[in-house]
This record gives sequence, structure tokens and C-alpha cells, in this order.
Amino acid sequence: MTRPTDPTKEIIASRTLNAPRDLVIEMLSTPAHLTRWWGPVGFTTTTHEMDFREGGQWRFTMHGPDGTDWPNLIQYKSITPDQIEYDHGDFEKVHFHVIIELTDEGEKTRMDFNLILPTAEARQQVVEEHGAVEGLASTINRLEILLFETIPGESFKIERTFDAPLALVWECWAKEDHFAKWWGPTGCELSVRAFDFKPGGSFHYSIETPHGQMVAKFVYHEVEPLHRLVFVSSFSNDDAQVVRAPFSDLFPKQIVNILTFHEEAGKTLIRLEGTPLNVSEAELDFYKAMFESMKGGFGGTFDKLEAHLKEL
Repeated sequence: MTRPTDPTKEIIASRTLNAPRDLVIEMLSTPAHLTRWWGPVGFTTTTHEMDFREGGQWRFTMHGPDGTDWPNLIQYKSITPDQIEYDHGDFEKVHFHVIIELTDEGEKTRMDFNLILPTAEARQQVVEEHGAVEGLASTINRLEILLFETIPGESFKIERTFDAPLALVWECWAKEDHFAKWWGPTGCELSVRAFDFKPGGSFHYSIETPHGQMVAKFVYHEVEPLHRLVFVSSFSNDDAQVVRAPFSDLFPKQIVNILTFHEEAGKTLIRLEGTPLNVSEAELDFYKAMFESMKGGFGGTFDKLEAHLKEL
């Protein structure tokens, strides 16, 4: 960013999005799109009024995963193809100022999302008490996932048909006592540390392999029973913080996995598509080079699911 910044008062997140700038602006200015990605994972948004122009405003309510409603008011100060600037608060006061810079990079767009708090103390409070840094990153992840579904990029794909009804197959993903019995590579023992199957929930686990222990986690983004499941997977430490893969610093830190479920004649087809989030070209190339290995890994995991379904 060329503009002077004050890191003691600001929270900045930058991301190169696989979409042209016009589409990114559409995602920022259309309630139907904003409903699908605005806010950290687990939150939903209801728009009451939106007037996307200089001097206009967006009135909306964010619904937290615990059921709490948060009224919000955004007042647009400046809108150009390069930058969107607004005040963000509730109906009583402005809490922070936002500048979103959009740099056209052909088929891609660099987005610099900058939250400016009134004081260093205010920044510290939202970071420590409300997880603002993680919340902003989670929000941008949701945008990147939506853009990927709109303009497919480089992805890993695999599908499998199981000789079992859809309801039973879904239960094997949704219930801890089933999921723990089949998830993971063949011949490895899995231990569940946390399992919360809902949007915003997570699955934290460890696997004992011949090469040592690996710890990983999912963060569930979308759970549409019997139809669709979206989660972001990553390696993690014991505290469930995202870390690099133990086998390479080039393997992407976060992978979004989109699964769809279809039933026909008593059998269930699962389609899985995975793509990395927030990666460099080198990380993307490394990810693509692992597709054959990943097919073998997921194939073995699905073999375990098939065996578990037969036992049931």
C-alpha cells in the first residue's frame, strides 16, 4: 500500500483474488452476494437497506453463531474503481474507518482491506477481545471461496459412489462416533481433540503415522444437511493454530474443500473439490504437483468409509 499507515491503530489484510476487479466490486456492493460471505465464518447477515454510492449507507444485522444479533451501519464516503472508503459502526456511533484498495491485475485483483481504529487502545481491544485479525482473515476466506465457485481455478477433484443411502453416508460425516472411525490415511490411528459439526465449528484431531504424529483441523464454513459441506482444512499445533505442513514449507496452509452429496437408486455419490486459499504461485504449483498423491490418499480414506458403511 502506498498510503501512509499507522500500525498501532490499523488492522490490515491483503489478498490477491482470482477474479477481475469488476466482479470483486460486485461482491462488495450486492446484498445477495454479501449475504454469502460477509463476516467471520459462522456469522450470517440480514440486509435491511443498501444504497451503494457516495453518501449512501448499508444497514444490516449480523447474527452470531451463539444467536446474538449485532446491528451494523456502514456509511459510504468514497467509491471509485480503485478504492471503497466508509465509516463502520452501529446506529449510535462510528467504531472504525475502512479503506478497501482494489488493484487491477488483469484477471486477478489485489485487495488491501484496512480497518482504522480511533486509538491504539481501541485497536488492542478489538484484537484481544473480539479476535479482529482472525475475523477479518476468516471473512476474506469466505469471499475467496465464493469467488472460486464463481470462477473455478486450479483445484483437486475426486468422486466416489457408495452403496448406501444418503442419510447414512451423511451421518458418517456429521457424527463424531462415525467420522473418527474412518477419516484419515489407511493404517493410521486417529484421535479426536474437538468435534463441533456446524458452521463456525471445528474438528481438531491428531493422527499417528509411521513417520510420527500429525495434528490437523477443519473449520466448517457451510453445512447443508444431505446436500453440501464446505470446510477449510489445515495442519495445526496442539492449540489448534494453523501451521505449515510438516513435510514442506510450500504446501498451502489452508485448503477449502467443497463436497456435494447426491442419491440415486439407494446409492450415494460424493464429489469433492479442493483448492488452496491465499497462496503464492510457488505454493499453487506445489499443490498441483501433489494431485496424484492426494488421489491415493483420499482413495484410501474413502475405502475406509466404504468399509465402515458395510459394517453399519
